[in-house]
Amino acid sequence: MVTKKAPDFIKENAARFRLTMNVLEAQYEKLSTVLQRNYPLIGILLGSVLMCISLGPYSSWDSQLEFTAASGVVKWGLPYVTFGETINMQPLGFYVEAFFLKTLGTSYEIAVGVSTLFGVGCVFLLSKIGKVLYGRRTGLFAAALFALTPWKIIMSRVVLVDVQCLFLSLSFLLVGIQAMQKNSLRLMSLSGILFGFALLTKLFAVFMMIPLALFYIHSRPKNTGRVLAGIALFFLAAFLIQYVWYVPISGRGLLSVFSHDDFESVSPSWF
Repeated sequence: MVTKKAPDFIKENAARFRLTMNVLEAQYEKLSTVLQRNYPLIGILLGSVLMCISLGPYSSWDSQLEFTAASGVVKWGLPYVTFGETINMQPLGFYVEAFFLKTLGTSYEIAVGVSTLFGVGCVFLLSKIGKVLYGRRTGLFAAALFALTPWKIIMSRVVLVDVQCLFLSLSFLLVGIQAMQKNSLRLMSLSGILFGFALLTKLFAVFMMIPLALFYIHSRPKNTGRVLAGIALFFLAAFLIQYVWYVPISGRGLLSVFSHDDFESVSPSWF
């Protein structure tokens, strides 16, 4: 057996050590650059987290019902309130909550943490939408303003799928705007997928179509054929997601997407 001489061994390890240090130094510089460029947004996100953690968690009849449905996914694989009785809501949010509950423990506090996570994600997405449309400063201002909104703070500390729906709605709005700016069919299809997921969380996601349509009108695209192809891809992706859940998975039928009571229970305080 051939053995390396001690000086050769030392030189080889010294070279490896220098290479490792160079890699770590390069990674540190990249991280430092990212922090320097984004420290205002990072501060807003951290402030949002700290503000939310200092409050709550809150609870209501609706939040306890939705927590029960998420726990049903953990127990039986479907959002049952009691075994065999599916909650009359879109299912995706309960599966997302169930993933965290199964991983970290089935407790109401864990489910509240999921809402807080998505609430912070909404702040981040608003900063990106503002930056894409009006510039970095406007994006930061929008993010800071939304982070202090009482509705956002409360919804981030209660177990309701509304904040997940908002996160997905802002996601498909952001990607849809970028798709129109870049005239990208791939991004338009991705926006439709996110729209489909948002609808599968709560039907209120349809309202985010209004700002997306207004941006489309404002941008005045000229390539009619490509625009029609993008619109077709957008709605086809959203349709397929609804079809997969309501027909082969749940067996409830595609028309069941309209059977949920999202728009039937109207609070008098809205008027």
